[in-house]
Amino acid sequence: MTEKAQQHEPGTHDRHQALLEELESTRRLYMELVALTSDANWHSTSGNPAWTVGQVMGHIVMVFDAIPWKMERLRKGKGAPGLPAFLFNPLNVLSTRLATRKYSPENIAAAYEEAHTKALGTLSGIQEHEWHLAATFFGEHQDTAELFHYHAKHVREHEPDVRAGV
Repeated sequence: MTEKAQQHEPGTHDRHQALLEELESTRRLYMELVALTSDANWHSTSGNPAWTVGQVMGHIVMVFDAIPWKMERLRKGKGAPGLPAFLFNPLNVLSTRLATRKYSPENIAAAYEEAHTKALGTLSGIQEHEWHLAATFFGEHQDTAELFHYHAKHVREHEPDVRAGV
């Protein structure tokens, strides 16, 4: 990398700050979605016909909660194997249906906050040399920053699904 390129590359503090702001903005959006959920619509079909509103909300938390695990995998130079879509998609649907049964309109916000706290702790521990770590997780290549950016994209991806079911 040239000296000029290094001067324009954001440092750890700048990266942390940008990701903190994105995580907080995403948190506010998720909490808006939580406020729309109730016992009356939790089991309603979402905009994704494979999942209910509650399953989509739980799916978002489950993926967010994986950030510390993914960062540890990156530090070890490992990702997670991908599966062909014809296997991955039905497994994703089934695992979400099973794993999200523990969530309800009453506890989903606390579950999100717990995942948020873990993500912030993981983010605060990233060292300058770790920003260039990367691996493939379930068929998607991610570097350190993308582990965190992905959460915002994921919430925006599923926001219409939740809104369609409430």
